[in-house]
Amino acid sequence: MHVHSLVADGVWWDDGERIRFERLRVRDADVRAVMARDRRRVVAVLRRRGLVGEEASWDGEEPGALQ
Repeated sequence: MHVHSLVADGVWWDDGERIRFERLRVRDADVRAVMARDRRRVVAVLRRRGLVGEEASWDGEEPGALQ
């Protein structure tokens, strides 16, 4: 599966005096957790639709996914 994404690297907020930009601080562990959850959900959908068998899991780490 190949997915393109547009993801914000921060948020704009108004503190009452001016509008500020604050960078998001996301750890690799957080990104890996989201990737693992999404991978499980995608595999579950593909199984329900009969597009992959029970042997498909993709539960392990994907080398280089965060590089």
